[in-house]
Amino acid sequence: VLNKKNQQILRHSTHMHMHSSLLLLALACGFASINATVVDTVVGSVNHTTLELLVTRAGLVTTLSATNRDFTVFAPTDDAFTALGSSTLVTKLTTDPVGIWLPLLEDVLKYHVLEANSTVLAAALPTAAQEFPTLSTGSALSVKSVAPQITAVSPGVGAATVNIADLTSNNGVVHSINTVLLPPSTQRDVTGIVIGSAAHTTLETLLGSASLVATLQAQAQGSAFTVFAPNDDAFDKLDSATLTCLQDSSNVDLLADLLKFHVVSGFVVSSALTDGQTITPLSTTFTTNSFTFEATGTKLMAGAGEAAITVVDLLANNGVVHVIDTVLVPTGFSCSIPAETTPVPSIDSASSASASGFLIAGFLAALAVVQARF
Repeated sequence: VLNKKNQQILRHSTHMHMHSSLLLLALACGFASINATVVDTVVGSVNHTTLELLVTRAGLVTTLSATNRDFTVFAPTDDAFTALGSSTLVTKLTTDPVGIWLPLLEDVLKYHVLEANSTVLAAALPTAAQEFPTLSTGSALSVKSVAPQITAVSPGVGAATVNIADLTSNNGVVHSINTVLLPPSTQRDVTGIVIGSAAHTTLETLLGSASLVATLQAQAQGSAFTVFAPNDDAFDKLDSATLTCLQDSSNVDLLADLLKFHVVSGFVVSSALTDGQTITPLSTTFTTNSFTFEATGTKLMAGAGEAAITVVDLLANNGVVHVIDTVLVPTGFSCSIPAETTPVPSIDSASSASASGFLIAGFLAALAVVQARF
């Protein structure tokens, strides 16, 4: 026999269950709910549990729950994530207990959300492929009305077919897709960003001279690189004698140390930098092996100089690159080329004996001539 309080609990529980069931039914049928966001749509789907987990891990729940704008989301199913396999990249995205790769995961997820503040329903998809910018900065998707409807724009990778369309909510629409789309950031390492930049030809050359390219291409699960990359104008600010000195074959180790002074272990995006933060780079041979970030002016302070950060958050599959306008010169840095010595010609013993014999013979001949005259 239920008492009055238990009866009230039962009625409340039954009501909540019915409400949840109706909400899931509404979402499955594609009807809008005034209480459901695009995040609720994903959470309410039994086929998108991996996506739900990753959106939460990347800290995007609040972003995608905002009701002051509309989102168009292409949501990969669990099978889509399974189809990615078990590469190093996939492990970084899905198995990251320390959170090293969260910026890269966030970028991958944002690649599935259109940048435009609009709800793009299936009926509005263009017949001819059209590029749509995404929340992944600088990256776009090619969208059309026939399968595969969603294609990553090169150098992004992937082509997806919509298997359930028009799951509408109070802040946009979700289209379920059968493939995970990979943005350009996943297809390059930090050296690829430098090599692909027309403004970093000097840095590219020096990385090769210092044999650091392979080092910065490493794909380790537990470590990443943050590179503060001086552009060509930055190297032009160095006096020509210093640049020539660094490029001398006798100074390869010094060049490597100076370049490593611009590299930090870890995936440090701009939002993680705090005013007055001391940053310790890879290099450890200089008197002062650190520099400081100043939020005012967005600049780095090293030794007696400073460098402005002009471009931030160029993401890669093994770290991130920030562009700076000045080469960071640590305290205690100096470069010199060893003085060249002029070698003294050597004469071997056989040559010496031969020369001595020749001189003696010449002297005796001259003496005989003198004697003959007298």
